[in-house]
Amino acid sequence: MKIFIKKWLMLFGLVSISVTIIPAIVNSYWEGAIFTFQLLFTLLVICLLQLLTEKISLKIPLLKYLIDLVMTLLVVLSFGWIWKWYVPLYAWMMFAMVIPVYVIGYFLDIVKINKDVKVINQQIKRRREKLDKLRDENIDDC
Repeated sequence: MKIFIKKWLMLFGLVSISVTIIPAIVNSYWEGAIFTFQLLFTLLVICLLQLLTEKISLKIPLLKYLIDLVMTLLVVLSFGWIWKWYVPLYAWMMFAMVIPVYVIGYFLDIVKINKDVKVINQQIKRRREKLDKLRDENIDDC
């Protein structure tokens, strides 16, 4: 399911970029395209910083998600302030946009981890059964 959602959102992103940039080139109207480029740059910085946080090994997974969330909020608030995406009075809207994305992403990770744990447990069970069967055959051969 997570792979489907990633593909769907990636396709949406690519179509959104095309729909914004192509008319800007044809009509020389760059306001929407400039925002798209700003957003792309902001997301690039967030993804690069997340690559750095992936290198950090933490014993508490929730702490990693919290660090990623705070880092993302700081980047969005910083670039939003630089590019005047919001007035300071409505800075809370940046939180309202970022936090739901992280909650959904966290939920999808939990679902994937649970699925992976089930698969691993099944593999361990099959391996134990094979080992038990081999042990039984070796005992019978003696």
